[in-house]
Formats: sequence, C-alpha cells, structure tokens
Amino acid sequence: MPQGQLVLKPANLTFEQAAAVPISGFAALQALRNTGGVQPGQQVVIIGASGGVGSYAVQLAKAFGAEVTGVCSTKSLDLVRSTPTTSSTTPRKTSPGLGSATT
Repeated sequence: MPQGQLVLKPANLTFEQAAAVPISGFAALQALRNTGGVQPGQQVVIIGASGGVGSYAVQLAKAFGAEVTGVCSTKSLDLVRSTPTTSSTTPRKTSPGLGSATT
C-alpha cells in the first residue's frame, strides 16, 4: 500500500473504533453523493443523526450545501445540535423519546 494512503491510529481510539471511521464515513458519502445526489439548497433528513453513519452524514450533507434536519433520541439531541456544522437548531418533540435538530 502506498505510504500516502496510511495514517497512524489516534492513541485515544481502540482498533475497533479506528476501523469504524472509514466504514461509517464512506457509507455516509455513498448514500448522500452516489445514491441521493445531494445538491446545494436541498433539504435532507438524517434519521439516526447521532450514530456512526448519521454523524458523518450530517456533516457531509452540510458540506454539500444542504439544509439538514437530524433526527435522534432526546438524550442525543445536544450532541447533534453541537456539531460544528450547525448553523441553527430547532428542537421539537416528534414522538416519545425522539427529537430533531435543524442544522
């Protein structure tokens, strides 16, 4: 493998956690770019926005210029609202135990 394609594992991650990074990120990228064809200005809803794939999907959709609504449990709402891509948040109860944040 070319040396330019390798990086050191961060010391604070387990091997399992480090292995999940490219898998989750790539799954989100494929879903948004290849399957969804997300374009600037589109509205995107990410269900499971606090999960492994969902957290990448929120950031990638925002980077593509979409208006992103992340759906997650109320216990994860602060996490989703705190992402660096958040431009505004509007929490609402959608059903028992669920909340949403618009980024």
